Amino acid sequence: MFLLTRTACTVVALAATTMALLPGVTQEPKKVGCAILKDLIGERAGLAQFITFERLGSREPRYEGESAERVWLRFHNNSTCGVWINAPARIEADEDGGLVQAPLEDGREIATRIEIQRQGSGLSPAPYHGGGSNTYGLLPGGRSVVFSVPLNLFLEGNNIAVRFDYEWERARTLYGGERLVHRAFFFCRDLSYEVEGVCAGVAPSDSHDEKK
Repeated sequence: MFLLTRTACTVVALAATTMALLPGVTQEPKKVGCAILKDLIGERAGLAQFITFERLGSREPRYEGESAERVWLRFHNNSTCGVWINAPARIEADEDGGLVQAPLEDGREIATRIEIQRQGSGLSPAPYHGGGSNTYGLLPGGRSVVFSVPLNLFLEGNNIAVRFDYEWERARTLYGGERLVHRAFFFCRDLSYEVEGVCAGVAPSDSHDEKK
């Protein structure tokens, strides 16, 4: 059972991943440069990308070891530029009959790859093998997308992270240039406001160590 209390939001980080696009699909020219879109307060002040709690629910587990209970989260791009995240590609025909990859729609629910990190461990996040796509989608500035993760990951005391690339980094990462790592985090302590038993045995003082 879920024990609901009060709504909590989350936090992030900056950093990036290797891009993978569909062969033969073109993209619009990219503009270099990025700025915060909206001034926020509290923990999200000054953040360009972050993740917030959306809702609790359940569905039939698709992978071994997953709980039926799930947590829906929202990835926000609070910047003036686009970011690439792991998501199913949406292909459209352009005016010339060619194919273009359409940007992700605002509020769309996606399947995306996540990473997990034991709360307070100080270790780098590790890939979680349960879902995601083989392609990447462009999330324009000011938009957000929704995704879900198994509740048991948080009950076990894990944080989750979503990797992303800034729009102008695509060519550099595709062709073997310098690679940064951008991550947005959602900490298990943030879900403890919503679900009893989350982050059990993890000291609250550890929860701010990952804000880098």
